Amino acid sequence: MSKLVQWWPFIVAYASSFVLGQFTVDTSYPKLQ
Repeated sequence: MSKLVQWWPFIVAYASSFVLGQFTVDTSYPKLQ
């Protein structure tokens, strides 16, 4: 459990960057068409 607490900021950062990347692709892709 302590390892999970130690790693959660990295997991949150990875998840947020992934979501942000998906959001950027979804918003910029129609403009390229």
